[in-house]
Amino acid sequence: MPTPRRISFRAKIMLLVTVVTSVALLLAWGAILITDHATMYADTVRDASIQAEMIGGNCTAALSFDDRDAADETLLTLRAEPRIITASIYTRTGELFAGYRRGDAVHESAALTDVGPRGQQREGRILHTYRSITLDGEVLGTIYLRYDLTPLYMQLARRSGIMLGMMGAALAVVFLASGRFQRILTRPVQHLAETARRVSEQKDYTVRATRYSSDELGDLTDAFNDMLACIQSRDTALESARDELEQRVDERTADLARTNERMRAEIAGRKRALEAQQLHERRLGMVLEAANLGLWDLDLRNNEVLFNDQWYATLGYEPGELPMSFQTWKQLVHEEDLPGAQELLAAYIDGTRTDYRTEVRMRAKDGTWKWIRTVGEIVERADNGEPARITGVHVDIDDIMQTARRMAEAKDAAEAANRAKSEFLANMSHEIRTPMTAILGYADLLLDPSLSSEVRLENIHTIRRNGGHLLAIINDILDLSKLDAGRMNIERVPCRPTQIVADVVSLMRVRAEGKGLDLAAEFTTPIPETIQSDPTRIRQILLNLTGNAVKFTDSGGVHIKASLIDDPQGDDHKLCFEVVDTGVGMTEDQVASLFQPFVQGDTSTTRKFGGTGLGLTISKRFAEMLGGSITATGTVGKGSTFRAVISVGSLTGVKRISEFTEAVQAPPKRTEIKSLPALHCRILLVEDGPDNQRLISFHLKKAGATVDIAENGRIGVRMVLEHGLGSRTTDAGEPYDLVLMDMQMPVLDGYAATAELRDAGCTTPIIALTAHAMPGDRDKCIAAGCDDYLTKPIDPGKLVETIQQYVTAPRPVDQPDN
Repeated sequence: MPTPRRISFRAKIMLLVTVVTSVALLLAWGAILITDHATMYADTVRDASIQAEMIGGNCTAALSFDDRDAADETLLTLRAEPRIITASIYTRTGELFAGYRRGDAVHESAALTDVGPRGQQREGRILHTYRSITLDGEVLGTIYLRYDLTPLYMQLARRSGIMLGMMGAALAVVFLASGRFQRILTRPVQHLAETARRVSEQKDYTVRATRYSSDELGDLTDAFNDMLACIQSRDTALESARDELEQRVDERTADLARTNERMRAEIAGRKRALEAQQLHERRLGMVLEAANLGLWDLDLRNNEVLFNDQWYATLGYEPGELPMSFQTWKQLVHEEDLPGAQELLAAYIDGTRTDYRTEVRMRAKDGTWKWIRTVGEIVERADNGEPARITGVHVDIDDIMQTARRMAEAKDAAEAANRAKSEFLANMSHEIRTPMTAILGYADLLLDPSLSSEVRLENIHTIRRNGGHLLAIINDILDLSKLDAGRMNIERVPCRPTQIVADVVSLMRVRAEGKGLDLAAEFTTPIPETIQSDPTRIRQILLNLTGNAVKFTDSGGVHIKASLIDDPQGDDHKLCFEVVDTGVGMTEDQVASLFQPFVQGDTSTTRKFGGTGLGLTISKRFAEMLGGSITATGTVGKGSTFRAVISVGSLTGVKRISEFTEAVQAPPKRTEIKSLPALHCRILLVEDGPDNQRLISFHLKKAGATVDIAENGRIGVRMVLEHGLGSRTTDAGEPYDLVLMDMQMPVLDGYAATAELRDAGCTTPIIALTAHAMPGDRDKCIAAGCDDYLTKPIDPGKLVETIQQYVTAPRPVDQPDN
């Protein structure tokens, strides 16, 4: 094996160029590979965290209702994510609640304990992620994901292979270019050696070496030729002046030829060197462009910066369009990101940071902001060890950042939807149980043979009214389910819009008159006698709009206006129904969210007026299926207007009328009541529903109790305080033996009223009455200060038995006042 000293001059040059190029390419490959690994791992951790948050949020309802099937169905959606090996949901006690595994992966069945609310842990090529599942601040359980990092390493391997291939190609190009370049350096040396050999062998001192360049080799050639000339002049000194003159002419002619030849060779060599350098730069530029890397080089001694073409292209500029200076970079960086980026750079230069890596927004040529990831490294230091040059790259990560932003927005939207559905479930429980309390209670009253016919008839009307309300809620739920499943069909049959309006007015008149409201209908234009449409859906739309108007109006009235919007072409006429009320009105924000499912104007709307928030959503979808739409306008305190438009097609030959008649409803049937135990006590019933007031007080009075009624929590607190706390009496009378407290009421709800009474020193037993039967509702009532908890509909026997337990139990004696 040849030693370095015995290697030829040509081989040394090629070896030097190859080694330097290889080291530079390997350093670039290593920096890119490290950056890709860190970026891809961070993205994988973020994806795992987001998926854990979303799956945990979607399983809140399943954990709340102990619905393992629902949780399993939610986890099955993870089949679309091949990187997830297993997913498990644990209860708050650490027991496995539901699980999912990919293929033949092993599922964990052990309990999960001693974990915090959130975290990640990496084990080999497995990423463990867990998050707490909470509802209203209460921890319901934990979601645990095992994430497979193998695809990340496979992608890194593919990228490494591509980069190594490109590096090999670049190295081959450099090797070929260096082979051509070395000939320029070795040719003059070889020629000089060959000339010296010829002179030594032939003793011909007229031979001269050719000069190929103006460098040291050219000077050596001239010196060699001068030496030969001296020898030749010594040998020819005796020749005649004529021969000497001819010789000098020949020498000068030869010198001129050599000079011309030397100049041609030098020009050709420089051209070849320039072409080789340009080819090398093009190859390196192709590598950087393929990797989408902008290259920058900062000289800290004078703050001069060099940018490559890809640096400009990333921001949409032409190469060299902006000055290459540190000030250019500062002007392009967003003003909010510039201070932090400069602080990181200063910390890296003074050695307090071990790396320089930052993500900033930079202004592109079109005025938009792009997210750019900048990575730099010190490549040169001064004699005193201070950094002198920093070289780095910047990468366009705008798509990555936009994707992360969209995922965050999707997460927020999913969480908002989950909260809305949770509120919907709570409201739905209240809306269903409230009418059921009245229906079942008054049905039991009808079985009492001692009731008069007037009371019996009033009870029947109460059952019918609450039954209709309950039926409307159930129908809304079923209709929305059908609409979401795409199974709702619209029929096209002949129907009379005048009769539909009359039916709606007839059905709504009792509710309107019960609130002292005027309910009227009018046709502002002639209306077709018959149309081809779906009468059931039209009636349902008008009932929802009119029912909402009556519900949200306390004074004034509700006006239904019908009109025909003619089509000049005669093929697509529209029928317009406007429901105008003088109720509470709406803000612009409430109008914007009005037709979303499970959403009402605000949380106080549900408490004061009731409702599930489904009617308007269903009505809008029906209107769209009928070829129209529903819009709404309103002013707070002045009322609202809902406008429903449906398509009725061609009306050729159809008679138009301006009058209508009202339809009538008929009453329903009845069912038995059992006798109740005797009560001898004084009870305060705090209930805002008139029907429930009469029903519950009837049962209590029949059992022998004395009953007072408060319409809301504020009145209830005042009445308890007026009658005395515990065993202390007042001028208003004896204290109450027990308080029945409805938990959802206007003005002051049962939770706040109970808390006020307990804070005032009240020791009277308080039993919560609520239509909420969700998990945790009992604990919420007990935490507010209630002694017991009963759900609606009320069971008369259980109600009386529960009251007996507390009115017969020994009561605490109040301490005398100081």
